[in-house]
Amino acid sequence: MIFPSSLSRLDIEIIMDMKTLKSWLVWVLLLAGGMPWCHAQPNTGPQTILLDGADWWLVQDPEADGLPFSCWQSPQTCGQPTPVPRLIQDIFPGYHGVAWYFKNFTAPDNPHPQGRYLLRFWAADYLAKIWFNNGSISYVGQHEGGEDPFQFDVTSFIQSGSENHLAVRILNPTDEPINGIMLAEIPHRDNNGGITDSVELRIVPALYIEDVYLHPDPQTGLVSMQITVKNTLAGTVAANLDFTVAGDSPIASTLSQTLAPGITVIESQLAVENPRLWDTNDPYLYTLAARLWQDGSSSYDTQTVRFGFRDFRYDNGYFRLNGKRIYLRGS
Repeated sequence: MIFPSSLSRLDIEIIMDMKTLKSWLVWVLLLAGGMPWCHAQPNTGPQTILLDGADWWLVQDPEADGLPFSCWQSPQTCGQPTPVPRLIQDIFPGYHGVAWYFKNFTAPDNPHPQGRYLLRFWAADYLAKIWFNNGSISYVGQHEGGEDPFQFDVTSFIQSGSENHLAVRILNPTDEPINGIMLAEIPHRDNNGGITDSVELRIVPALYIEDVYLHPDPQTGLVSMQITVKNTLAGTVAANLDFTVAGDSPIASTLSQTLAPGITVIESQLAVENPRLWDTNDPYLYTLAARLWQDGSSSYDTQTVRFGFRDFRYDNGYFRLNGKRIYLRGS
């Protein structure tokens, strides 16, 4: 930015402060609901209820053949209290095999018309099977793997405004097969397992974002985006998806999309001018927020993702970060 020579240093500092303030005001407006003069904005966002805490119960199932109904009704009579996230072995040292986590919680009403309840696990090791016991024992689904997040749509199981009873069966493999799974046949670093990261209940509209995948190009500043969205309504709807990037110069973009029922993957790009490269001495990250809403609806869903620009490669016998040789030390 070039300034006239007649301006004092104080004048220039004031102008630069105003420029910075304007950039951040733009970013705040975008996150809070977009530019009100551009188009009508939804104002009811998603909610996330954190289910972590010390009010879970953990019960051993050494025979892997299920638990008596009395344990489902009153797990405190069969097991030990445990916080979540927490390994099975922290509560039962040396134990491996099948264990059950139980949690009671109250779900608030869903403010979104035909909205959904999503149960998200950030990690559970190794095979997780989910049930609800709200009057009857109902199976939700399962996930195999130790480190990746997963979620289930539990709308049909949730009793809003009432207490819900969640049960999670964790299979922590051993050297002997359990339900066809044994330790030697799965990827693992050690033999500890359990609910190893946070558990959340997300309350979202009928149109919601399932995943945000970004591929930033440090050479061009282009950010390629794949946004996976889901329409749980019975028919096709018109929707809007906007993106904002926080950084030295905030960026915003909006596109309209017709969404059929089910999953849709939306691809788009944003351009970041003169991207600031991530480096070990300057680990700079941008933040992208994606927001989805149906035309005419007051409800929206949003997700944020942090990302950076860097070029890391092995070239001519050396590791290089952003074109400069980098030395790695291991042990």
